[in-house]
Parts: sequence; structure tokens; C-alpha cells
Amino acid sequence: MSSAKRALITGATGQDGWFLRQELEKTGRLVLGTTRAESAQDDIRTVDCTDRESLLAVLEEFRPDEIYHLACPSQLHDSEAFERAVLELSTTTVLTFLRWIERCSPAARLFFAGSSEIFGDPVESPQDENSPANPAHPYAVAKLAGQQLIAAFRAEKSLFACTGILFNHESHLRRPDFVSRRITSGVAEIVAGRREILPMGNLDACRDWSHASDFAAGFRLCLEADEPRDFVLASGEKHTVKEFCEAAFSAAGLDANKFVVMDEKRFRKDFERPRVGNPSKAGRHLGWNAARPFREWVAEMVFRDVEWAKAAR
Repeated sequence: MSSAKRALITGATGQDGWFLRQELEKTGRLVLGTTRAESAQDDIRTVDCTDRESLLAVLEEFRPDEIYHLACPSQLHDSEAFERAVLELSTTTVLTFLRWIERCSPAARLFFAGSSEIFGDPVESPQDENSPANPAHPYAVAKLAGQQLIAAFRAEKSLFACTGILFNHESHLRRPDFVSRRITSGVAEIVAGRREILPMGNLDACRDWSHASDFAAGFRLCLEADEPRDFVLASGEKHTVKEFCEAAFSAAGLDANKFVVMDEKRFRKDFERPRVGNPSKAGRHLGWNAARPFREWVAEMVFRDVEWAKAAR
């Protein structure tokens, strides 16, 4: 049997799963992914992570040294089906992993993809691992519950389990209904002559954006650390939606002011205090930072979308 570390990734076909697979394979790990969709790939299994027996069967067969639990709907929806799925994946599935590690593989390590949504409308800015949680919707409540389960088992059972409190992270693999891809794909459509304007909401809204590849490295480092801890993964920089638009249009040689128009239907009031992460703990303990410059990876997203727009002609 190979002596390489064995890593299991749930949600392996999503943005984060794709980048994490590349990251782990570069370090020589043997990687197995899971997805709910049908998969013809040998290294990606079709598994419903809310089905305990199916999940346990994969764990017993593969015997992972590391588990990266990324599977979860990421775009917020106001529906019971969405809320139930998020709650099950963030609690019941997390419990399945924790109990399997405790009973069957005490040396295995677990990473849970948490969310900065737990801070809601923040009571302080920037936010770090000790900032008060203020969840404002079921997705945030579920993510906080999963994070607390991880912390409880870590404290009571001495398991190596940790949560990454993830701020916004983007790439060309982000779905088009996220504001980042809506902007970059909108620029591409304008370049291709298929639209003339890009309607946007609150241009003054601030976010802490990073590239997903940087976060994948952070996930790996969390499980390579000497001790299990929860970490905020963020750039520590705030950028407005207007800045994102300016960077995206500039990458295509265009002036955002000529194409971006206000759409009142899309306008949402932003937080009183910016939702921006403080990644200093990850820097101290993991040597991690969001290395890729903002304008560089925004330009890369635009170039990818322009290529796809041209290919679709």
C-alpha cells in the first residue's frame, strides 16, 4: 500500500474542491473526492454526504488520513430545502466524520469549511477568530453550529479538527450568480458585443475578496499544523464593488464608468461596519497569507470569461 497521505474531499467538483485537489496532488497526496452529481471519474465518487451509511462506507474503504469537508450549497436561498441541506451538511455530516475519527481512526484530521457569514452585520471590524458571532440567516446559523461541534470535539475528545472561517474567495470557476462572476462575465459579454451595459446594485458595498487558490493552500496548512485551531482565512483588505468593476473593465481595456449603471432593484444596503477578516493568526501559526494581488486575479477571471465568450460565438 502507498505510504502517501490519503485525503478525502467532499464537494470535490465545486470551486474550492477543484483548487484543493490540485493543491493536494502537488504535495503527493492520494486524493479521493465526493460529489452528489453523477461522476465518471475514478477519483471522484458519487456520494450523498447526508446519507450516513454511504459516507461511512467510503470512509471505511478509503481510510483517509485527512478529511476536507467542503460540501455545502454556497449561494443563499430562502427555501426550506436549502436550509435543511445546509443544516444537515454542517451538523449531521460533521458529526459522522467526528465520530468515525474518534472510533475508527484517531490520528485522522478533519477540516471544516466555515464561513464569515457567522458574523452577520459585524459588531466590530475587522473580524478575527474571537469576534462575536451574529448570524442573520439559517446558512450562517448552520455554519456556526458546525464550527461549534468541531470545537467541542477538539476540546473534549482531543481530536485534530479545525474550522476555516472563510471570507469571500473567487475564481473563474465561481458560478455566474455570484457578484464577482456576474461582473467578469458581464465584461466579457460587452467585449463580445452581446450586451451594452452592466446593471449593478450598491457599488459602495465592501467585501474582503481573495483568490480561491490561496485558500486551498490554507486548507492544507490547517491540517499540517502542530495543533488544531480555527483560523480566519481572508486577505485583510477591503474593496468596494465599484473597485471590482473598475479592475475588471480595466483588464479588458475599458472604462467601467461608461458601462456600469445603477439598478435600484439590485440595491442592497451594506453593513455599517465592513465585513473584513483579520488573518494574522493564520499568518503566525501557518505562515499563510492571501498572496495573489487583487487586480491580478480579477484580470485573470476576465480573461477566462472573454475566452469562453469568444468560444461561444
